[in-house]
Amino acid sequence: DRDFLRYAWKLLLQNHPHDSICGCSIDQVHREMLPRFAQAQQVGEELLQRSMGHLAARVDTRAAANPEALESTALIVHNPLPRPRSDAAIFEIDFARRDDYGAIEIIDSDGAPVPAQVLSRAQCMRKQLSPIDTPQDVPVSRYTVAAYFRDLPACGYRAYTARLMRRLPATGGDMAIVGGLENEQLRVVVAPDGTLLISDKRSGQIYERLNFFRDEGDIGDQYNYYKPVADTTVETLGGGAEVRLLASGPVVAELEVVVRPRLPIAARADRTGRGDESVETPIRSRIRLMRGSDRVEITTTIDNTARDHRLRAVFPLGAPVASALADTTFGAVDRPVAIPSFWPFASRDRPHRSFVDLRSEGRGLAVLSRGLYEHDVRPDGQLELTLLRCVGHLFFDFATLE
Repeated sequence: DRDFLRYAWKLLLQNHPHDSICGCSIDQVHREMLPRFAQAQQVGEELLQRSMGHLAARVDTRAAANPEALESTALIVHNPLPRPRSDAAIFEIDFARRDDYGAIEIIDSDGAPVPAQVLSRAQCMRKQLSPIDTPQDVPVSRYTVAAYFRDLPACGYRAYTARLMRRLPATGGDMAIVGGLENEQLRVVVAPDGTLLISDKRSGQIYERLNFFRDEGDIGDQYNYYKPVADTTVETLGGGAEVRLLASGPVVAELEVVVRPRLPIAARADRTGRGDESVETPIRSRIRLMRGSDRVEITTTIDNTARDHRLRAVFPLGAPVASALADTTFGAVDRPVAIPSFWPFASRDRPHRSFVDLRSEGRGLAVLSRGLYEHDVRPDGQLELTLLRCVGHLFFDFATLE
């Protein structure tokens, strides 16, 4: 598949000029980048499926018998990490379309059950390809399933059997609690203002006011953040929040937390500050906790209609810090929090690729982000992750403001 990889790599390289990949070009340039990313991703996903299918065809997948199972299929779970792993996974399984069967049982090679939870079921059509016949659409019931797999070997796999059942025996282990979520390692409670209180059962440490939002004016351009002289800062701390349970079971539990801050619509015409008119900006966060996991997963969606502002999610460590560890392309860098005195106009914004790690005496907090590469760490231990920068200029000559 070398030619396919080379083709996908060339597509990615076309998106990597200096002002393209860092998001500092005009809108038309970025619109033209999207099809290249999509094509490269399609090639990568197809090669992944081929490679996994190649391995799966050489694995013993003989299913264990169960007279109550209407239908069964092999399930092969790969662990790409170079260490043994026990973790939860979410995946999809297709069975023949039926309305009266709604449970999925998963067993290992010894016939022992694996903790599993059906998150949803959809009736859809699946394309069936054949080397000797025309393509056909086959009606299927597509189940989205969460399961917890123990002791997966490093850079290896295990074979399981997934079976379609009418119902499963009650096993308990519901991870939803009053006002929050809990598993073997963490307890997560949602405060009235929508922030998270996380208790680490292993260390006994408690982390409060996590994932509140701070919004500041931004009259800069796509290269530089520029704070208005007379700025208006909006925070969701101390406000109200809406909380509802989305999913709960023995493998995954999930809440939705909604806050609705009012943000200034735009900067004033003279760009010295933000205007008085404001707009409600809903911010929805899905808080997920998986069985056995030592991480809390947050997916945030923002309906943004305001201009000239920067929105950040804030995660306080609860202790002062002198430095922060962040990953780069070729390693990790431990950067001091304090700005050197010989660099008085330095930006506090720092880059990372996938994680920022804070640690103090007996405490530690890491934030891992996907597709968000800017952060700031304050000496009091507050980690700010930039979610949005909403500016109206590709480049602005700040000398005109003086």
